[in-house]
Amino acid sequence: MRQNFLGSKDSRIFTKLNKNQICIINDADERIPELGTGFLFMKKDWIVTAAHVVMEHGLPRKNLYAEFVPNINEKVIVKIKVLAIHSESDIAILQITNSDNPCTKPLYPGYEDLSSSKGVIYCGFESIDGNLRVELTENFSKYSRFRNHEEIILEFPSKYVTGGYSGGPILGNGGVVLGLMINQFSEETQPEKKFVRAISISTVIDSIEVQLNTANMNIQEHDDYN
Repeated sequence: MRQNFLGSKDSRIFTKLNKNQICIINDADERIPELGTGFLFMKKDWIVTAAHVVMEHGLPRKNLYAEFVPNINEKVIVKIKVLAIHSESDIAILQITNSDNPCTKPLYPGYEDLSSSKGVIYCGFESIDGNLRVELTENFSKYSRFRNHEEIILEFPSKYVTGGYSGGPILGNGGVVLGLMINQFSEETQPEKKFVRAISISTVIDSIEVQLNTANMNIQEHDDYN
């Protein structure tokens, strides 16, 4: 049973996370079920993660569940389904389908710049030991990129991050969400040095609006067709 966060003491105190807020995304159809990280966001039945975590061959995975960490004296597992996807920004909204949903305290956006008084906190699934790690980084860079819309990107070095961190939150003071981790990369000149790429909370919010509008439109079109 996963009961505690790993990571530095300062980062864990700094975020003040409650139970049933950060989770590991799993696929029951896989031999190794852990896919990545997610977090309860804005609604008690919404989980946000990276789209590539829950997509396979361009389609949503069908047998997903989330295990929340930390948990106390119980294993908190909920069934989830893909509610909406924004493929370009790599964002997915998942919905908890349990009628007895134990989650009550979602995280909320910080509505602030991508920084905090001490830097930023990042949290993700550590595949080596099967737990979640929370760490603080003081050094990060920020830039904008434009495709169909503007995206604010955050990058920072990390010796911890692996593929399991995808979908994990970037957090500020008190645990407000400042961004979402989407991938890891290294530079050609220093392949041993690892970096994290994340998208800002403003891009997350914009993408959620697009996702839900598109999902509602698809539902309406299906109803009209029938």
